[in-house]
Amino acid sequence: MIPIAYKHQQLNKQVQLISHKDIDAILAARHGERYTAYRRDWRESMLLERVPDFPLSLEIETNNFCNFSCNMCVFAGRGLHPDARRGIGKRHMDMAVFQAAVEEGARHGLPAMTYGFMSEPLLHPRVADMVAFASERGVLDQRLGTNGQLLTRETSRALIDAGLSRLEVSLDATNADTYAKIRRGGNFERIVRNVHDFLDEREKTGGPTPLLRVSFLRLNVNRDELEEFLDYWQRFADFFSIQEPVDYDLDMADSPLEFDPARDKEDFRCDKQFQRLFIRNDGSVLACGHIHGWDQFRLGGVGEKPLLEMWRSPFMESMRDMHRRAAYRENAICRYCVRQTATAEQDAAELGEVGAQ
Repeated sequence: MIPIAYKHQQLNKQVQLISHKDIDAILAARHGERYTAYRRDWRESMLLERVPDFPLSLEIETNNFCNFSCNMCVFAGRGLHPDARRGIGKRHMDMAVFQAAVEEGARHGLPAMTYGFMSEPLLHPRVADMVAFASERGVLDQRLGTNGQLLTRETSRALIDAGLSRLEVSLDATNADTYAKIRRGGNFERIVRNVHDFLDEREKTGGPTPLLRVSFLRLNVNRDELEEFLDYWQRFADFFSIQEPVDYDLDMADSPLEFDPARDKEDFRCDKQFQRLFIRNDGSVLACGHIHGWDQFRLGGVGEKPLLEMWRSPFMESMRDMHRRAAYRENAICRYCVRQTATAEQDAAELGEVGAQ
């Protein structure tokens, strides 16, 4: 069990962050008052209390493919990924598209970006250049989510030097056997070694960032390992993500994973349209990144019209109003997502002793 000094939980209880460190204090010491103001805006928007003048984060699909075929993911096969169904091959985001989005964001004080929306960002040959470019334009809180397989020492050092704030590694297991049931294509021992090598490279710089978050997706095959997972990684990681799964209904007879039956959830409200825009590798801008909504949720494209105009569009406003009212059933894609998304039955505070929050 870990002493909890930091807790952050989505309103819909799908993702919980906990730490024995004060994460915001560490990053505020690095970035100053602007970071503190951004996190205040984030908390208020997370509770659907306000809509920022510009999105607080851009979620970047660096590429449309992955090096894993995890049993709970759209890359598991069976042609579920929309691009696979349409015969679209492997693609990387063009730097010009990325830079155009960042440049507009910088003009509006964009504070955060995430790399890894529906992709493995370390497959992009210029992902460290992307982070460096955004750092130079004043983006404070850059987060990169990875499976860790390609996290070499050289890549770690490049991301550190580029100004990454948070490195988020999805592990989901405490041993290779459990890992293999979840994450097909990965080598558990290699990834754990890569994470320790990253920490070694970070220590050489003498700084605390990028902060390391290790993620645990709670599933039927690993849920009894969560306490052991926390006990081991609290010695090394800065914070934890405990996530509930989304059942993409993959129809994989050979998968060991089992999901709860789909069901409606009272008072489920989503905060995505209050905080983020999602940008696909081809520059398409989405109100939400759910794979079944890539057509309906498309707002336009980078270079077609300003991100600000898309952020303030009638469609975005209608989505926000719908979620304020917990009326997700009004949108077929939202209802599908909510019915297939698990929510936490156990609060993060129950996993340790709650300290200052």
